Amino acid sequence: TKKHNAWIHVSIDGIPQHGPLEINFPEHPLARYYLTGNPYPAAIDMRKISSSTNIGKYYWYWDAGLGATGNYTASAFRFPKIIEKLDGYIIKNNAGAAGYLFYEERTKVNIGDTPDTISYKKEYAHISLQFMKDNNLLDRLEILGIDSASSRFEKWDAEKINESETSLYSVSRDSTPLCIDARPFTNNLFVPLGIESNKPGTYTLVCTAFVIANDMVAYLHDKLLNKYQKIIQDSSYAFEIGTDSTTAGEKRFEITGPPPPPRQEDPIIATIIPNPVQNQLGIR
Repeated sequence: TKKHNAWIHVSIDGIPQHGPLEINFPEHPLARYYLTGNPYPAAIDMRKISSSTNIGKYYWYWDAGLGATGNYTASAFRFPKIIEKLDGYIIKNNAGAAGYLFYEERTKVNIGDTPDTISYKKEYAHISLQFMKDNNLLDRLEILGIDSASSRFEKWDAEKINESETSLYSVSRDSTPLCIDARPFTNNLFVPLGIESNKPGTYTLVCTAFVIANDMVAYLHDKLLNKYQKIIQDSSYAFEIGTDSTTAGEKRFEITGPPPPPRQEDPIIATIIPNPVQNQLGIR
């Protein structure tokens, strides 16, 4: 396997697993993250794994296609995704109870099977953003429309686990960086964004999916330049990151509803005398 431009040689010995298998995670008073992985010598479909209620809704996996050296990103257990043999991923066991993952033979992907990992994305409201530079994908962010969610960090959200100096994330109301952010979708939508990069240059935010109600609109607000751009499918916004800290970080961008109307100047009230005018006009 390869990470951060260095090859790591891994040797694994033992009897290949087959049949039903349960992996347990101990109870702890605080939430704990565990590195686990595909236990079978075959690819598996993550959607077909069973888990206890104490296991979080998301897992994090290494995506070598993000940036120059790769980075972690998250996906929901309920969505189809193929994990190859020997591949690992991170799960979250919430506080206060033990948890487990349960695998069985149906979890495996048969040779020649190609689970549909695309069409399901049309079945739920979401906005997908990508952080790009020179046509290279640096990071991604998923914002989900869930009526029962809130702007605070909760079970519907996935924390940002970051091992790169270049990243895109949202910020919850209680200041938690997120790579999957669930909120109610309304025309009063407000999502603070965070962008980090250690290299000055021209970057682009691209909307790769915009699946929302027909009567809803959303805008990308560049607070540094006070610009609003309507977000639609395949829309993009180019901007500069420089050495000034205000060009990146958590205070430059946000997703909002419609921008406020232009400021109206106070009307000028004048008295004209005399009326009708004869020779001279006076204005008070």
